[in-house]
Amino acid sequence: MVTGCPLCNGCLQWTASCPKCSQLVPDQPRLQDLVGPYSPYEEPSAAMGLAEPCDVCVHVANCTNCGTSSYVLVPIEV
Repeated sequence: MVTGCPLCNGCLQWTASCPKCSQLVPDQPRLQDLVGPYSPYEEPSAAMGLAEPCDVCVHVANCTNCGTSSYVLVPIEV
């Protein structure tokens, strides 16, 4: 069994839609990958500045239709 984010590991298909205009948003990277140069190699909670470990992988969703940015929380499988 694969552990970690099922979206990052290719076990889920990206199907996020914009909360403002409901258009499908393109696949975006994890928030962790955008925070800093070493953040992809750190624990997700540390890269996001959280003191406690978290059980979700946060993906960024930027709508190309209306420009709204939001987050998609994907539960991490253990």
